[in-house]
Amino acid sequence: INTSEDWELNHFLSKHGYRETEDNRAQLIKIIDKVKDKFGVKSSENLSHAQIDEYHEKFPNTFSKLEKIALSK
Repeated sequence: INTSEDWELNHFLSKHGYRETEDNRAQLIKIIDKVKDKFGVKSSENLSHAQIDEYHEKFPNTFSKLEKIALSK
């Protein structure tokens, strides 16, 4: 995921039910920067979509500050 590309960040957010907002993208970038270290990815390299998806599945609480898409009634 290229963190300077909003569309890549938005892809992750929408895929996992989060709103595509500036705040969510900023929070996601912080998460990605932390997760890179756990996968041994250099700060100058991109984390893959598979890696962030795997981390989201294993540690969903890490993403708890992201605003979910409101379900309509």
